[in-house]
Amino acid sequence: MEAPEDYVWPRATSELMLLPVTGLECVGERLLAGEGPDILVYSLDFGGHLRMMKRVQNLLGHYLIHGFRVRPEPKGDLDVDLALFPGKVHSLSWALRGYEELLLLASGPGGVVACLEITAAPSGKAIFVTERCRYLLPPSKQRWHTCSAFLPPGDFLVCGDRRGSVLLFPSRPALLQDLGLGGQAEAGAGELGGGGDSGEEETALTEWGPVSILRSLHGKQGVTSVTCHGGYVYSTGRDGAYYQLLVRGGQLQPVLRRKCCRGMNWVAGLRVMADGSTVILGFHANEFVVWSPRSHEKLHVVHCGGGHRSWAFSDTEAAMAFAYLKDGDVLLYRALGGCTRPHVILRESLHGREITCVRRVGTIALGPEFELPSFMQPEDLEPGSEGPSLIDVVITCSEDTTICVLALPTATGSAHALTAVCNHISSVRALAVWGVGTPAGPQDPRPGLTAHVVSAGGRAEMHCFNIMVTLDPSTPSRLACHVMHLASHRLDEDWDCQRSRRRMVKVDPETRYMCLAVCELDPPDLGPLVAAACSDGAVRLFHLQDSGRRLQLLAETFHHQRCVLKVHSFTHQTPNQRRRLLLCSAATDGSLAFWDLTTVLDHGSAALEPPAEPGLPSRLGPPCLTVQAHSCGVNSLHTLPTREGHLVASGSEDGSLHVFVLAVELPEQHEAVGGAELAPQLHVLEEHSVPCAHAAHVTGLHILSPSLMVSASIDQRLTFWRLGHGEPTFINSTVYHVPDVADMACWPVSPEFGHRCALGGQGLEVYNWYD
Repeated sequence: MEAPEDYVWPRATSELMLLPVTGLECVGERLLAGEGPDILVYSLDFGGHLRMMKRVQNLLGHYLIHGFRVRPEPKGDLDVDLALFPGKVHSLSWALRGYEELLLLASGPGGVVACLEITAAPSGKAIFVTERCRYLLPPSKQRWHTCSAFLPPGDFLVCGDRRGSVLLFPSRPALLQDLGLGGQAEAGAGELGGGGDSGEEETALTEWGPVSILRSLHGKQGVTSVTCHGGYVYSTGRDGAYYQLLVRGGQLQPVLRRKCCRGMNWVAGLRVMADGSTVILGFHANEFVVWSPRSHEKLHVVHCGGGHRSWAFSDTEAAMAFAYLKDGDVLLYRALGGCTRPHVILRESLHGREITCVRRVGTIALGPEFELPSFMQPEDLEPGSEGPSLIDVVITCSEDTTICVLALPTATGSAHALTAVCNHISSVRALAVWGVGTPAGPQDPRPGLTAHVVSAGGRAEMHCFNIMVTLDPSTPSRLACHVMHLASHRLDEDWDCQRSRRRMVKVDPETRYMCLAVCELDPPDLGPLVAAACSDGAVRLFHLQDSGRRLQLLAETFHHQRCVLKVHSFTHQTPNQRRRLLLCSAATDGSLAFWDLTTVLDHGSAALEPPAEPGLPSRLGPPCLTVQAHSCGVNSLHTLPTREGHLVASGSEDGSLHVFVLAVELPEQHEAVGGAELAPQLHVLEEHSVPCAHAAHVTGLHILSPSLMVSASIDQRLTFWRLGHGEPTFINSTVYHVPDVADMACWPVSPEFGHRCALGGQGLEVYNWYD
């Protein structure tokens, strides 16, 4: 790639620009520069300096301040001047509707936005301006729009305003009746000043209000751009983030919020490249940055002095150009190759820092028509890989604040990153998956899956989002992942909303969520409970309602009085009895506590106690059983139902394993007094320990069957244990290459293929073994 160059035209000595330049704009391979009342058109010739092609006199000088009026000049030049409003025009933006209809939006006093259609005569010596309609922005202190775009095929207009809101307007009044919205968008009637030479005739125009508003989506600094691509709307703002929005039923719905590179708080725009990828334009302090969300790298950095200046950006497959004003001079940054990188990526990156949690979502079976290319097939296929191609979908989180969705084909041994979620402000330490299904229901034969995911980590922050994996033959993995953000929760924000917060101790902002467990209740329409192990010594219960769109703190307990490392949920089912929902928590002192959450949402339940003070969440009652399993922290925990009860296994920081059988005795219904349901009785039937199972922390543990268990440790050994005859006995062990393993996920693939194991730490490693 040719080295970038800067071209400077000093204001005093330039032969091209004589007056101070007031604005810059790139249109394709042309640079438009506003010089006083004139427009200079330059060719972006990347083989040499800029060439001025044409000077257009008196075309844009008037309407930038006053409006429009079409008046032919003797020499053929055009002077357009039309008084639209009694006051000044606050902002202007161009919007292309379809492929040929060019519209200009002008904001005037009172939040009125005039939509003007601009057409030119075939000779090019006449311009015709027709006012199509008027829109009305919601009341605010700075009431004008900053950007606009039509949503294909052109039924809706999306606008961003100076208040940071994103608004949706109908492109025609009849569209409201088609959607059944009635007169929701009608706001009143305005006055239209007549055009032409007379300019005296006045007619009434209806001002249409928005049908959908996302208020202050980008904070108080305003929306900088809106872009429509692939059925979604992308908005950027000066809050350091860009949103992916969806228009459904005439309403704007936020899908996902993404952060850009650290420190880039002024996101100025989004561009779609020829290959379908996107790049983000923004300002980081005094630099202009072109950032790639796909590779998480800065493609171009220009020391321009910051965003408070006029600038223009142009990108083609051949080159990229950035023109800007600085100290009265016009500077041009250019680079051949555009926003693409010529290097070949041998292996895609996964995370920038260590992986903290790994969870399997599900498996997708692809038919022969979606087989992987022949060059990706290994020479020796794994047993059981014949027939339909199986792809495991795995989700990982990391200290780099990101969550990645991966596709792991069983036949190739490769990993493909489908998408990344960057909603967290701190490290992500825990994941939980629930509600796994198919995109169109259980009767849909097409491959794919959907699931709800809850993520949590530092700063006591929790997010809930939905992922949908569908077929996409154009990608290397043959899959595409769509993410929709549903809800979020932070303990300090929850404290700020309390009316009696002055009488309560504020939650420590450094509280971290260490582990998550989803507890699905009966009936399922109640929504699941999410149990969180917290570093401040609490076990907190959250209630997910409205399919994950509402996340509410329900109860908490400080039983352990120290950092809680693990939580794990399991169910106990017996004939003619209600299914019992049990929760196990483990802390740094090596103790395990078991709780019964079956009746936690029942009215008058004994599982919850009244809060200590008004405004605080309810208190979870005492545990049903406490077991001192280890002498130090418990880093891994798993259970498996058996005929005798439940097999519980735990691994500790001292490298030891503890396995015991937990019996659950349910009281008879006639023993209940006053209609209150009695808690089950838990006790330990048989327990065994392996003091030196590993040479370091046991961070991964999974009971594959009543007779087989696998454990992983920081000593980089994956060890298999035989269960069922006294204490666990060693079978065999293998060495893996990922250091500092923090979590492990295991799942069966098929009877022929056996099991798969994903280990996450300073990297990701996947093992296959056969029973």
